[in-house]
Amino acid sequence: MLSVIIPAHNEAKRLERSVETLAKYLQDNFSEFEIIIAEDGSTDGTDEIARRLAEKYEFVTHLHSDERLGKGRAVFEGIKRARYPIVIYMDADLSTDVSHIKDLIRAIESGYDIAIGSRLVKGSETERPFFRELPSRIYNLLVRILLGSKVRDHQCGFKAFKRDVALRLGEKVRDNHWFWDTELLVLAQREGLRVKEIPVRWRHSDDGSVSVLKTSAYLFSRLLRHSERGFLYFSIAVTVLIFASLIYVANPEKLMYALRSLDVRKIGLAFMIYPLSFILRGVRFELLMKDIKGGVSVWYAVMATSISQTLNVITPVRIGDLGRAYVYAKKDVPYQTSFSGLAAERIYDVIAILIIAFASIVFVGAEYFDMLIYALAFLGLIILGVVFLSRTRGYVARVMEDAKSLIFSRKAAVFVPLSTAIWLIDVLVCYIILTSFGPVKLYLPAFAVAMGNVVKILPLTPGGVGTYEATLTLILSSAISSNEALAVAIADHAVKNISTLVLGLASSVKLGVSLKEMRS
Repeated sequence: MLSVIIPAHNEAKRLERSVETLAKYLQDNFSEFEIIIAEDGSTDGTDEIARRLAEKYEFVTHLHSDERLGKGRAVFEGIKRARYPIVIYMDADLSTDVSHIKDLIRAIESGYDIAIGSRLVKGSETERPFFRELPSRIYNLLVRILLGSKVRDHQCGFKAFKRDVALRLGEKVRDNHWFWDTELLVLAQREGLRVKEIPVRWRHSDDGSVSVLKTSAYLFSRLLRHSERGFLYFSIAVTVLIFASLIYVANPEKLMYALRSLDVRKIGLAFMIYPLSFILRGVRFELLMKDIKGGVSVWYAVMATSISQTLNVITPVRIGDLGRAYVYAKKDVPYQTSFSGLAAERIYDVIAILIIAFASIVFVGAEYFDMLIYALAFLGLIILGVVFLSRTRGYVARVMEDAKSLIFSRKAAVFVPLSTAIWLIDVLVCYIILTSFGPVKLYLPAFAVAMGNVVKILPLTPGGVGTYEATLTLILSSAISSNEALAVAIADHAVKNISTLVLGLASSVKLGVSLKEMRS
């Protein structure tokens, strides 16, 4: 009648206790059942404990994997081995009260295809610390917004399925790890299957092997990967909201007058100057790549950079770096080599932006100093992260080791000034447009552009549209009216984004690569 699957990776501390508790409950309440321990590449002796339990109880099966499959894949392998028509999976910590097993079975027997325990519906009793509660609620809310799910709790490790339904859906699920639950539930709803959420008694377990930070980072990254269209709509909505707020504050009529007051000749000059930054970017990237034996040519680097920057403009998740690595792979440059150069390039960019910001803050004053401190702290975390990851093992470690060698090399004396020159062109474009409203000191647009690009690091909107304008308007309005500041911000970003799109599209045609293909 009932198959219960327990995925177990490094659960030696509690697996035996949990299985004993579960076995007693099942023996007292069901005549036909089995327990499948889907032991997933454990290194702490979990496999031996699972083997002993399988020898002790005839209804316990130990399903072993030498290598880590991932939680979702381990559960699915257990489903494939299950003998009964109703399959339940539950976490090894038994955080959910086992008495709710009957609730799951009743739901399945009454016609639901899937029944899940939920900590977020009315009637649930949950004991969970705030540092786990908050990311869980944010994650589940985003799944509902971005993937259109009606389920409130996607990640509670207590779910029941009709076995044939689980087998069919499981074949379609792409993720093998913690996102498996979410993906399967979303697929089920899109196919019109019936899903029942059941309030449960749930208590947090402190002795688990799963890191909340690692799990959260994984889940959010997979959510973004699976919700390109949903996140795009969300980011466009954020952009519209930001612009609506800016226009309301600036006054629509005054803003239109300010836009008409912009000097067309100066905007034309800005269009001519800005592409120079792409040439310098290409030179810099080619020098970086030559240092790690991945150089091709300066013009190829310019075109690859143009394509990657275009991808950053048209997507909210800033996938341009992946696009550049893809373009370089066509010249037989390994992805690892490209990622190493890109990692170093990004850090040099942040260093250059902070140099410009620090030089400007002397004149701007202390009003925005907090923003600069946050940016500096962010850079420090990036560099520490590079150093830490370079000391680990595997692919990422090799990329970060290469990046570290580039950042701390003697050639940093070349790359820092070169990177600063690139961003000074950004500043110059803003400065030229800003002079449409009279003379202005260079340090003000320098600080505004620096902070605007720091804010764009957060991939909240496509190409940072909206967040960049808001930052520039905030800072520039200390010298000119808010409607004039917004007009400058809009024109400045438009010049840069239009130039980027033209160069990126031309480069993609020249190299014969598809932007749509790279996005997918």
